[in-house]
Amino acid sequence: MKNKEEKRELILQSALRNFAEEGFDRATMQNIAKSAGVGKGTTYEYFPSKEALFCEVLLKGISNMVDELTAVLQQPGGVHQKVERLFQKNLEIFRTKSDLQAIMLNNLGKIPADLHRRLMEKQRELLGTMEQIFAEAIQADEVSDVPPRIAAAAVLNGLKVIYTYQLEKGETYEAVIEDYLKVLFHGLDKR
Repeated sequence: MKNKEEKRELILQSALRNFAEEGFDRATMQNIAKSAGVGKGTTYEYFPSKEALFCEVLLKGISNMVDELTAVLQQPGGVHQKVERLFQKNLEIFRTKSDLQAIMLNNLGKIPADLHRRLMEKQRELLGTMEQIFAEAIQADEVSDVPPRIAAAAVLNGLKVIYTYQLEKGETYEAVIEDYLKVLFHGLDKR
């Protein structure tokens, strides 16, 4: 017999797959319950609606992703090392969490305003961590004296490069990240 937490986790994993494959509108609580190996009524014991389940799947997925990214930033090293590790971890997440990606890309308009605010709070937490790293790097004279919050935002917005950049023949995401980091840390000016 599965305990309550195991059942809840099975439902969340099933919902993640179903929302990724079917999208919010086509996914059903019946199919989610079936693939989780529980009854539809059991699913409603844990989540009062499909929207509530969808929100929990997204919040859990994004929270875990932010926690993973924050963890690599908290490892020792200089700002260059931390940012490089951040991009490498982001690439790993990109390659391993395709269901979460599919949900985010295909169901963006389905995210309720309250959940959007909560997701933005998670993003602000990561921004705060990155901002502190840049403030310390500026103090240690590792990087130019630029506003730490803007530097942090530039880095975090740069994480999207692997989601939006279309690889050409022979290119790899690793090479794209390396080139992006060169632009980030050395700029575009010819000096």
